[in-house]
Amino acid sequence: MLLKDFQSTNILGLSIRTSNQDEMIPSEAKIGDLWAQFYSEYGGKLTEKSNVYGVYTDYASDFNGQYSVYAAADTLDASDELIALTLSAGKYLVFSAQGEIPGSVIALWKHIWHYFSSGETAHERAYTTDFEHFKSATSVDIYIALKET
Repeated sequence: MLLKDFQSTNILGLSIRTSNQDEMIPSEAKIGDLWAQFYSEYGGKLTEKSNVYGVYTDYASDFNGQYSVYAAADTLDASDELIALTLSAGKYLVFSAQGEIPGSVIALWKHIWHYFSSGETAHERAYTTDFEHFKSATSVDIYIALKET
């Protein structure tokens, strides 16, 4: 993991509202369908220069509450009826993984939850906006927003 200052980035994408509890129940889970819709409708418009993001924001509380999820990219056209979102500048703790997606992403999130629940970290999550940056078909960085100290 790495502490990083991130500069704001504007993206466009699709969004749903869910919770971790709902995502554990196959009939209630929405994130997989969101990504399927995103790639079905907009995958052909992505280029080698596209940065693809999975964004978690509008937290009702913390990891126990509802939150909004976006499947988005920085090279899509605003005329496609997509939702505009700005990834806020700030300090983030960045976790990285290599491997088959989505398995590597799920494993990395489990590591992140363990890290922040261990009580042995100097960092505290802000629960403002966290995001996955898919760097390739097998590489992801997850940015966790930190509370200002």
